[in-house]
Amino acid sequence: QPIFVEWRNRPPQHVQDHPGSTVWIRAARHPLLAAVEVIPTDFLVADDLFTVLITGPNTGGKTVALKNIGLMVLMAQSGLHLPAVEARLTVFDKIFADIGDEQSIEQSLSTFSAHITNIIHILDTVDDRSLVVLDELGSGTDPTEGAAIAQAIINYLRDKGATSFIATHYPELKIYASQTAGATNASMMFDLETLSPTYELAIGIPGKSNALAIARRLGLNETVLDEAMGLVGVGSQQAESLIDSIFDLREKISAEAAATRLALKKAEQERDSLVIESAGIEYERRRIIEAARREGERELAVIRAEIRKARRTLRDAQSLTKVKKISKAVGEMEARLEQEVDSAEIQVSVPKRRRNRRLRVGDNVLIRALNQKGTILSLRGKDAEISAGSLRMRVQLDQLEFRGRDEPETHAAALPRAPIVSDMPLELDLRGERIDSGLDRLDQYLDAASLAELPFARIIHGKGTGRLRDAVRRALKEHAAVKKWEEAKDNEGGSGVTIVRFK
Repeated sequence: QPIFVEWRNRPPQHVQDHPGSTVWIRAARHPLLAAVEVIPTDFLVADDLFTVLITGPNTGGKTVALKNIGLMVLMAQSGLHLPAVEARLTVFDKIFADIGDEQSIEQSLSTFSAHITNIIHILDTVDDRSLVVLDELGSGTDPTEGAAIAQAIINYLRDKGATSFIATHYPELKIYASQTAGATNASMMFDLETLSPTYELAIGIPGKSNALAIARRLGLNETVLDEAMGLVGVGSQQAESLIDSIFDLREKISAEAAATRLALKKAEQERDSLVIESAGIEYERRRIIEAARREGERELAVIRAEIRKARRTLRDAQSLTKVKKISKAVGEMEARLEQEVDSAEIQVSVPKRRRNRRLRVGDNVLIRALNQKGTILSLRGKDAEISAGSLRMRVQLDQLEFRGRDEPETHAAALPRAPIVSDMPLELDLRGERIDSGLDRLDQYLDAASLAELPFARIIHGKGTGRLRDAVRRALKEHAAVKKWEEAKDNEGGSGVTIVRFK
């Protein structure tokens, strides 16, 4: 379906007479010719052109090309679909055509008269919103006079601002088109190898008669050919050679353009293939992750049920030995729970902690890391000494939660609640700490981790100068709860991390 464009009000700067028309059709086919046999024609007229002079040998397709351009415009303005790939056209108020097929020498006078009669009518009514199509302008009479009449008619049409497509044999008009603003040459291509026209329209390149080349191809005597070339003149021979070089360059550019289009099409196909493949991989990845998440949720539900059951049993326990066994079982299950949470990448929200009042000696507090109640025995800086059953430990104040004062039941010889392993971190980060404060934090953490019955822990001290690392490892050797320690593997931190195993 054609695209109709507006007439341009402002003509190109170097073509003041341009009417503002647009004729741009790609791969047009004559509607009466079979699509599988016809060679499409491109009418790709630049925006600064409105007069196209088509030259070339007889039976080369000039007349069919002129009929084609007229039909395309008429069909578009009649609301018909065009037999073309793409088209941009302005709407013309008038369309004139003088296309004669009677080219007999015997009727030369009548042929010329018929052409002139039609042209007189056209010149009387043409304007800047007209399309004019003329075939063999000035033919049928003396070549010199015919060329002069043809050029005068073209000048008149240009002055009127008409958009014109004109076929001719006169070489004088080739020069006229190359030297006149708004005008251009066009030619029908001819294959000298097969001595047959290709029916391709090349806009911007003047046509060749190819008479001498055809005669040589057919075997005309070389003496006759040499004399004929001499009579033609050096200037004409140079012009023909220049046109030959232009055609060669055009064919080279066309071949390179075709190769570029082919490479681009192949690249687009590969890109589409990669996009489809990538989409399939992404879909499979999401499916696997979703299946793993569902499986992880099922396993988490089972582990949570086991933990709840163990806690209920722990509340009913009567002996310390049984408490320790149950506490160890709870720890193992919660360690499994933590591993499942990490593998499934499920974020567990941490409840907001209460805001503490100012703690004093004698306050009953909850040690959050151990979920264990205790009483403050003394305060020093940001630490407090806590009594929790038979244990005494130092805990940072921000790890304590006030639970009241003077509650005798806190000091009674009751069984301690089971530690909640999931609240006790498996690593302690001492990077940036001074040695004294770092060892205090380490001692507090080891006590808490031992009470929580952690199987192991990671102490992150960094590499640096090695002083903090050496101090940490000396303290680990002397601590009663530590069974052994070892340096982490390279992919786990190397010499910047120490792994602690508890008794």
